[in-house]
Amino acid sequence: MLQLFKKDFYYDEENFKEFNTNAFGSVYQGTPDYSTIDLDFIKQVLIKEFDAFPDRFDITRSNMVSDSLRANFLLVKRGDEWRKIRQRCTPAFTSGKMKKLLP
Repeated sequence: MLQLFKKDFYYDEENFKEFNTNAFGSVYQGTPDYSTIDLDFIKQVLIKEFDAFPDRFDITRSNMVSDSLRANFLLVKRGDEWRKIRQRCTPAFTSGKMKKLLP
Protein backbone atom coordinates (compact mmCIF):
# COMPACT_ATOMS: atom_id res chain seq x y z
CA MET A 1 0.00 0.00 0.00
CA LEU A 2 2.87 2.37 0.77
CA GLN A 3 4.10 1.88 -2.79
CA LEU A 4 0.71 3.05 -4.06
CA PHE A 5 1.01 6.31 -2.11
CA LYS A 6 4.61 6.79 -3.22
CA LYS A 7 3.55 6.29 -6.83
CA ASP A 8 0.77 8.88 -6.48
CA PHE A 9 3.10 11.32 -4.73
CA TYR A 10 5.71 11.10 -7.47
CA TYR A 11 3.01 11.42 -10.13
CA ASP A 12 1.84 14.67 -8.52
CA GLU A 13 5.40 15.93 -8.18
CA GLU A 14 6.03 15.23 -11.87
CA ASN A 15 2.88 17.15 -12.85
CA PHE A 16 3.91 20.20 -10.81
CA LYS A 17 7.32 20.19 -12.49
CA GLU A 18 6.07 19.43 -16.01
CA PHE A 19 3.44 22.15 -16.07
CA ASN A 20 5.45 24.61 -13.95
CA THR A 21 2.44 25.38 -11.79
CA ASN A 22 1.48 25.22 -8.14
CA ALA A 23 -1.93 23.61 -8.80
CA PHE A 24 -3.54 21.15 -11.20
CA GLY A 25 -6.67 19.05 -11.52
CA SER A 26 -6.98 15.36 -12.30
CA VAL A 27 -9.31 12.40 -11.84
CA TYR A 28 -8.48 9.75 -9.21
CA GLN A 29 -10.57 6.57 -9.08
CA GLY A 30 -13.30 8.33 -11.05
CA THR A 31 -13.40 11.33 -8.68
CA PRO A 32 -12.22 14.83 -9.60
CA ASP A 33 -9.09 15.79 -7.66
CA TYR A 34 -7.43 19.15 -7.12
CA SER A 35 -3.77 19.13 -6.09
CA THR A 36 -1.81 22.17 -5.01
CA ILE A 37 1.44 23.20 -3.36
CA ASP A 38 0.16 26.72 -2.64
CA LEU A 39 0.57 26.84 1.15
CA ASP A 40 -1.75 29.84 1.57
CA PHE A 41 -4.54 28.01 -0.27
CA ILE A 42 -3.93 24.81 1.74
CA LYS A 43 -4.13 26.78 4.99
CA GLN A 44 -7.33 28.48 3.82
CA VAL A 45 -9.05 25.16 3.06
CA LEU A 46 -7.72 23.00 5.90
CA ILE A 47 -7.99 25.56 8.69
CA LYS A 48 -10.17 28.55 7.92
CA GLU A 49 -12.82 26.84 5.76
CA PHE A 50 -12.51 23.28 7.04
CA ASP A 51 -16.23 23.06 7.93
CA ALA A 52 -17.13 23.68 4.29
CA PHE A 53 -15.32 20.52 3.12
CA PRO A 54 -16.72 17.51 5.02
CA ASP A 55 -16.58 15.14 2.04
CA ARG A 56 -12.96 14.63 1.15
CA PHE A 57 -11.18 11.61 -0.37
CA ASP A 58 -13.29 8.48 0.19
CA ILE A 59 -10.81 6.26 2.02
CA THR A 60 -13.29 3.35 2.07
CA ARG A 61 -13.16 3.08 -1.71
CA SER A 62 -9.43 2.52 -1.58
CA ASN A 63 -9.80 -0.65 0.55
CA MET A 64 -7.87 0.97 3.39
CA VAL A 65 -10.70 0.47 5.89
CA SER A 66 -10.87 -3.18 6.79
CA ASP A 67 -12.16 -3.19 10.36
CA SER A 68 -14.80 -1.43 12.42
CA LEU A 69 -12.27 0.65 14.39
CA ARG A 70 -10.86 2.32 11.29
CA ALA A 71 -14.34 2.59 9.81
CA ASN A 72 -15.16 5.11 12.56
CA PHE A 73 -12.18 7.43 12.05
CA LEU A 74 -13.02 11.07 11.43
CA LEU A 75 -11.28 10.91 8.04
CA VAL A 76 -13.62 8.12 6.93
CA LYS A 77 -16.91 9.69 7.97
CA ARG A 78 -18.86 11.85 5.56
CA GLY A 79 -21.52 14.57 5.76
CA ASP A 80 -23.49 14.88 9.01
CA GLU A 81 -21.63 12.02 10.72
CA TRP A 82 -18.34 13.83 10.05
CA ARG A 83 -19.72 17.12 11.40
CA LYS A 84 -20.95 15.49 14.64
CA ILE A 85 -17.60 13.81 15.34
CA ARG A 86 -15.64 16.94 14.47
CA GLN A 87 -17.78 19.08 16.81
CA ARG A 88 -16.98 16.67 19.65
CA CYS A 89 -13.24 16.64 18.88
CA THR A 90 -12.67 20.34 18.17
CA PRO A 91 -12.50 21.52 21.84
CA ALA A 92 -9.55 19.17 22.42
CA PHE A 93 -7.48 20.88 19.74
CA THR A 94 -7.62 24.57 20.63
CA SER A 95 -4.43 26.53 20.07
CA GLY A 96 -3.90 26.86 23.84
CA LYS A 97 -4.16 23.11 24.40
CA MET A 98 -1.88 22.36 21.47
CA LYS A 99 0.75 24.79 22.81
CA LYS A 100 0.72 22.89 26.12
CA LEU A 101 1.35 19.62 24.28
CA LEU A 102 4.12 20.89 22.04
CA PRO A 103 7.10 22.79 23.45
